[in-house]
Amino acid sequence: MTESTPVFIVGAQRSGTTLLRLLLSAHSELAIPEEGTFWIPLLRRFGAHPEREITGSELERTLAYVERNHQFKLWGIDPAPHFDALRRRGRARLDELIAGTYLVYARIHSKRYWGEKSSVFFRMVPVIARVFPESRFIHMVRDGRDVYASWRKMDTTKGNAAVTAVEWVYKLRKARRDLAALGPRRALEVRYEALVSEPTRTLEQVCRFLELEFEPAMLEFWRSSPEHIGAHHSDLIFNPVTTRSVNKWKKEMSPQEVRHFELLAGKELKALGYEVSDRRGDWAGRLFGAWPALGIGLPLRAGQVLWTAIDLDFSSRTGRATRAAGGGEPPPKRASS
Repeated sequence: MTESTPVFIVGAQRSGTTLLRLLLSAHSELAIPEEGTFWIPLLRRFGAHPEREITGSELERTLAYVERNHQFKLWGIDPAPHFDALRRRGRARLDELIAGTYLVYARIHSKRYWGEKSSVFFRMVPVIARVFPESRFIHMVRDGRDVYASWRKMDTTKGNAAVTAVEWVYKLRKARRDLAALGPRRALEVRYEALVSEPTRTLEQVCRFLELEFEPAMLEFWRSSPEHIGAHHSDLIFNPVTTRSVNKWKKEMSPQEVRHFELLAGKELKALGYEVSDRRGDWAGRLFGAWPALGIGLPLRAGQVLWTAIDLDFSSRTGRATRAAGGGEPPPKRASS
């Protein structure tokens, strides 16, 4: 692994991407900050031609947007040395802007290499692969029903099992399709269930993929979690790895929710080897079950996604502060080393 070989952890929300991020952040050479969702409008605007230089007032607005973004502030770093150097030059390529910002974070934590964990980056794989030709991707996959049970607990607006099923299937298919095009040297799929049940074996596999030495201290990630992540996250990431969140859908989802989810995502669940009920003759369930829930929930979810995208794009073009990429509490400030 080198400074030009960043790792990107992708996957549906609540699939274990944060857990893997913290496990890898406990490695002595790798630093992965809080999510960088705020980069998405810049990747969309400049990623098609990564050789293009951002200059003049456009550069100033771009830097101001990053500096003022609430999600970026969760990183707890001062980007001034890097950003001021770009301002003095008056130009910057997108890869220089992004990589240099992550390296500021890495150096504060006395690390050599950097990575990114953002679940929404599943839709940006081809662009990221073009901007960073040596980048590698880890795709976290988890039983979609556990994804739903966890997500709605963290966000009360995500209480529609049918909508989450459709969204989970879409993210799974798109990530797998785009990553397959990169080949096994640049893409690795990791199951959440394997990570929590066999953490040592799974981390050894991940480290081989990244060409890093496995360090047993990674399993003690929870001791350093408060240095890397705010208290707004689940309590689980401040404790040792556990399997208690595997198959929690069996206790936390109602029969109707399970029925809706499996009607819409059963094919994918079964293909992945997860337990699925036999509903081959359930024509009434297909006709009257999940479809009304989709009719109400999908437009609401689409509107939410669209509004976030519009807000981020406008903010990135004008240099305006925004919380659209996400919020939370930053970890304690860390002095530069």
